[in-house]
Amino acid sequence: MGAVLAQFNTQPDVFASVAKFPNSALSIRLNHPVDAMRQKNFNEFLDLTQKDMSARLEASKERSAAEKEASSKVIAGVTEVVKASIKAGWFNAFVESVPDGQGDFMTIIAYTTPAAKNLNTILPDLAKAGAGTIVEMNKDKVGEVDIHRVQLAEGFIDLFDDVFGAKKDIFVGIGKDQVWMVSGVGALDQLKASITGLGAPAATTTPLHVEIKLLPWAKRIDDIKKKAEKPTGADELELWRAAERRRARAIAAFEQGNDTVVLDFKVQNGELTGDLMIDTGLLRFVGKLMSAFSKENFE
Repeated sequence: MGAVLAQFNTQPDVFASVAKFPNSALSIRLNHPVDAMRQKNFNEFLDLTQKDMSARLEASKERSAAEKEASSKVIAGVTEVVKASIKAGWFNAFVESVPDGQGDFMTIIAYTTPAAKNLNTILPDLAKAGAGTIVEMNKDKVGEVDIHRVQLAEGFIDLFDDVFGAKKDIFVGIGKDQVWMVSGVGALDQLKASITGLGAPAATTTPLHVEIKLLPWAKRIDDIKKKAEKPTGADELELWRAAERRRARAIAAFEQGNDTVVLDFKVQNGELTGDLMIDTGLLRFVGKLMSAFSKENFE
């Protein structure tokens, strides 16, 4: 354990100068070593994930042979980019996501990887991987960072539709050893400003910091679920309605304020410490659940 702890704080945080964005609903900072055991586990997980995705792709009846081939290249290429970070023995990244007041978010993500430049050859294949996907290479440039525009076809990757919104522009910045992604209102301007304003790497004692405002995400999940097709079976419909009630209680609890959760780790003097701060909004939500459970089961 001592050898593992000794690895912390040995590399500066490339994104140390990036302050939490005003009104941020999600703020993450990661500057964490990846020891040999974790490297092995991460690589095995990636191999299994790639195998599963390839099997699903092969079984798809919607994709043409050419689209399957292009998709396989993209999956393999992205996997190798991630593996390059693992092999380097370090994860360094940041995330900021700010509600735009209209149900969507301006989200920016950046991370370091020695294989960043490989994405310049991977992205063109993405345009061939599914009908309706758009890739516009070299849309802009800031210093050594090339900026490309990507718009995934709706339903191409459900997670992207949920997080970034369906058929929304995603701007991808690729530097020597950095990858940036941003989407939402004013995305390109925010990306250029963030790259330009990035300061020098600096030492930190925080390998992981996560700060979440729960209300915007509760509303986002509720919006997504409301657009989904309702089940028709009696049992499934009852579960659906129970989930609706939970979401309504969550929103009601978080709308009263104090809906922040903060997880913060620090490594100092050879010791790892973690702090978890939960605002009263989450406790209100738990109280509402307990009250509803009591009413439905004991009265």
